[in-house]
Amino acid sequence: CMRYYFTPLKILPEVIILGCTHFPLIAQKIEGYFMGHFALSTPPLLIHSGDAIVEYLQQKYALKKNTHAFPKVEFHASGDVIWLEKQAKEWLKL
Repeated sequence: CMRYYFTPLKILPEVIILGCTHFPLIAQKIEGYFMGHFALSTPPLLIHSGDAIVEYLQQKYALKKNTHAFPKVEFHASGDVIWLEKQAKEWLKL
Protein backbone atom coordinates (compact mmCIF):
# COMPACT_ATOMS: atom_id res chain seq x y z
CA CYS A 1 0.00 0.00 0.00
CA MET A 2 2.79 2.45 0.90
CA ARG A 3 4.54 1.77 -2.40
CA TYR A 4 1.37 2.72 -4.26
CA TYR A 5 1.29 6.18 -2.66
CA PHE A 6 4.97 6.96 -2.29
CA THR A 7 6.93 5.11 -5.01
CA PRO A 8 6.80 8.04 -7.45
CA LEU A 9 8.97 10.02 -4.99
CA LYS A 10 12.56 10.09 -6.18
CA ILE A 11 13.92 12.32 -3.40
CA LEU A 12 13.23 12.33 0.32
CA PRO A 13 11.05 15.25 1.37
CA GLU A 14 12.33 17.31 4.31
CA VAL A 15 8.93 17.18 6.01
CA ILE A 16 5.93 14.94 5.51
CA ILE A 17 2.59 16.51 6.44
CA LEU A 18 -0.02 13.93 7.36
CA GLY A 19 -2.86 15.88 5.80
CA CYS A 20 -5.55 13.23 5.78
CA THR A 21 -7.42 12.32 8.94
CA HIS A 22 -6.41 8.65 8.84
CA PHE A 23 -2.68 9.18 8.19
CA PRO A 24 -1.78 9.67 11.89
CA LEU A 25 -3.21 6.19 12.47
CA ILE A 26 -0.62 4.75 10.09
CA ALA A 27 2.22 7.18 10.88
CA GLN A 28 4.54 4.36 12.01
CA LYS A 29 3.98 2.52 8.72
CA ILE A 30 4.74 5.70 6.78
CA GLU A 31 7.93 6.23 8.80
CA GLY A 32 8.94 2.61 8.20
CA TYR A 33 8.40 2.92 4.47
CA PHE A 34 10.57 6.01 4.17
CA MET A 35 13.27 4.58 6.43
CA GLY A 36 13.48 1.45 4.27
CA HIS A 37 13.04 3.08 0.86
CA PHE A 38 15.64 5.79 1.48
CA ALA A 39 17.85 3.74 3.88
CA LEU A 40 17.46 6.27 6.70
CA SER A 41 18.95 5.85 10.15
CA THR A 42 16.40 8.20 11.73
CA PRO A 43 12.74 8.62 10.77
CA PRO A 44 11.63 11.60 8.67
CA LEU A 45 9.82 14.52 10.30
CA LEU A 46 6.08 13.84 10.21
CA ILE A 47 3.71 16.68 10.98
CA HIS A 48 0.17 15.77 11.92
CA SER A 49 -2.00 18.43 10.31
CA GLY A 50 -4.47 18.37 13.20
CA ASP A 51 -1.66 19.03 15.69
CA ALA A 52 -0.35 21.87 13.52
CA ILE A 53 -3.81 23.47 13.40
CA VAL A 54 -4.21 23.22 17.18
CA GLU A 55 -0.77 24.77 17.74
CA TYR A 56 -1.57 27.63 15.35
CA LEU A 57 -4.90 28.35 17.06
CA GLN A 58 -3.30 28.21 20.51
CA GLN A 59 -0.62 30.70 19.46
CA LYS A 60 -2.85 33.04 17.45
CA TYR A 61 -5.74 33.18 19.91
CA ALA A 62 -3.96 32.29 23.17
CA LEU A 63 -6.17 29.24 23.62
CA LYS A 64 -5.54 27.13 26.67
CA LYS A 65 -6.00 23.38 26.83
CA ASN A 66 -8.81 22.36 29.15
CA THR A 67 -7.45 19.21 30.80
CA HIS A 68 -10.72 18.59 32.64
CA ALA A 69 -12.98 18.54 29.61
CA PHE A 70 -13.55 15.58 27.34
CA PRO A 71 -15.16 16.60 24.07
CA LYS A 72 -18.33 15.00 22.89
CA VAL A 73 -17.36 12.53 20.19
CA GLU A 74 -19.75 11.17 17.59
CA PHE A 75 -18.97 8.50 15.02
CA HIS A 76 -20.99 7.85 11.90
CA ALA A 77 -20.57 4.76 9.76
CA SER A 78 -21.69 3.82 6.32
CA GLY A 79 -20.41 0.28 6.78
CA ASP A 80 -19.64 -2.08 9.63
CA VAL A 81 -20.99 -0.30 12.73
CA ILE A 82 -19.81 -2.99 15.18
CA TRP A 83 -16.23 -2.77 13.86
CA LEU A 84 -16.29 1.04 14.14
CA GLU A 85 -17.58 0.84 17.71
CA LYS A 86 -14.79 -1.59 18.63
CA GLN A 87 -12.14 0.63 17.02
CA ALA A 88 -13.50 3.79 18.65
CA LYS A 89 -13.33 2.17 22.09
CA GLU A 90 -9.75 1.12 21.39
CA TRP A 91 -8.71 4.56 20.10
CA LEU A 92 -10.37 6.41 22.97
CA LYS A 93 -9.27 3.83 25.54
CA LEU A 94 -12.83 3.35 26.81
